[in-house]
Amino acid sequence: MKSALPCSVLFLVLLFFSALPAGCSYDAGITPPGVDNFTGLAKKNAVSFVKINHSADTVIAFPKSGKLLVVNKNYSAAQLSQIDSYLASHILVVQPAVYSGAVARSTNSVRYTDYIWELQNTYQSAPGKYLGIWCDYLTPAQCLNLGFNGLFISGSVQSVNSAFFEAQSAGFIPADLLVSLGSSNSASAAGIISGSPNAGYYFIDEPFETKAFGDSISAVIPYLAGLIKSKNPGGRLLLTSYFLPYTSICNGLSALTGSNGLDSAFESLFGLDSNIYVMCDDYYSNCCAPASGYWDAFRQYYGPRNISNWMSVVINNGSAGYYEGLCSSGTSTNWASLFDRANSYGMNNIWLYAYKTGNDSLVSAFAGVAWSRGFSFRQSYYLGSEWTCSQDSSSFPGKGAWSLTDMYYIYSGLLAY
Repeated sequence: MKSALPCSVLFLVLLFFSALPAGCSYDAGITPPGVDNFTGLAKKNAVSFVKINHSADTVIAFPKSGKLLVVNKNYSAAQLSQIDSYLASHILVVQPAVYSGAVARSTNSVRYTDYIWELQNTYQSAPGKYLGIWCDYLTPAQCLNLGFNGLFISGSVQSVNSAFFEAQSAGFIPADLLVSLGSSNSASAAGIISGSPNAGYYFIDEPFETKAFGDSISAVIPYLAGLIKSKNPGGRLLLTSYFLPYTSICNGLSALTGSNGLDSAFESLFGLDSNIYVMCDDYYSNCCAPASGYWDAFRQYYGPRNISNWMSVVINNGSAGYYEGLCSSGTSTNWASLFDRANSYGMNNIWLYAYKTGNDSLVSAFAGVAWSRGFSFRQSYYLGSEWTCSQDSSSFPGKGAWSLTDMYYIYSGLLAY
């Protein structure tokens, strides 16, 4: 509901327009939100956030200060340089959030308050989005701060229970945890299910490629799926594969499945229990298909049983050299393109493979891409910037002799890309 402006605010607005020198005008820039802080951050279904207005604003990395800012597209190079120099040489203080627009100081000068977002490397998962990680060099708390709300857990029953406690202490909930069941011993897998707290997801890595559980795969997997369902009716068993569903040219699976591909083998498992799903973990591009082509094939052949896929923190980061098979050069599909694929499918569940590969900088870069594709919100600081111009100046921002006189923090909040 909109409320009427107080008389004092209307007076200031009218005063500004009446006293603005002929050569000075302004553009609204980034419009501040109608609230001065954000609450309910721990509630996934009640998150307050502001979305970048890409028609007016842009994200720029500033070299001197090292800041990543959302600023008005119309800033001139001189104004951007002033912002960078100011942030590099000043420690900002906090001032109340007051949207005053431009206020005339005299008949020959004007003061204008503009607003900027300073992006932080801290994220929060977006409602309805699920971002998981398998990583051995970041703590659960660090993963949570990067926007991951899913965590991979593996090991013995004792190790799993210990990891459960650590994850919950950091802020994860059991429904968002993915527990590995191994792939060699069905009794051990059953013991993990029965001997640990309820998880939302359980995991068997590449059962057909590794010939998990020997020749008993078609019996063991439904058995484990049944145990999961009896313990936790909402629990899901996720299986991975890096083989194309429809051909054995790249897979060499004819002897294993008795068919040209894995589609019939997985379909047989799907028919045995409703909580069995498949994930693609092919990260490379090869002569059969790029990684995005594998994703398309999984979605086409497995449909609603393909609820999630994996990305690699190294192989899919956009660097050259990750190409396999008969082809000798090329680049694997990058994170951004794969997120775009997922969004086109309506796939809201993505996992990052960062176990014994990559580093914290790469995971942080991945988190930034996930934010840019709508999978998370980014913690940001809302800044005020005070500018003055003389009568011979012109439009704010971008033209004229506008001088930056002050910058300050107003509040912190969540920013959607």
